[in-house]
Amino acid sequence: MRYSRNIFEGENYRGAGVRTVSAETVVASILTVLSALAVVFIIANFDEITAMIAIWMAGFLTSVFPILVFAVIITCFVVITKRRARRRFWRW
Repeated sequence: MRYSRNIFEGENYRGAGVRTVSAETVVASILTVLSALAVVFIIANFDEITAMIAIWMAGFLTSVFPILVFAVIITCFVVITKRRARRRFWRW
């Protein structure tokens, strides 16, 4: 690394004038192209995608959500009762 505390610069710095393409540059370029294609696809098929999300969310809320709520309620109940038991122990 040419500068200390510069985490974004590659460690194989050869000096000015040498053009190298790092792996980070290649990955960033590929992800940029994929993101642009995804945006175009989402804009072109917005109605279908929102319908698919709505159907998935309806299925999720009817099947998994009640189980998650029940698990959170039980977890909160256990935590509250442990705190109360610990307070009572130190009071006497």
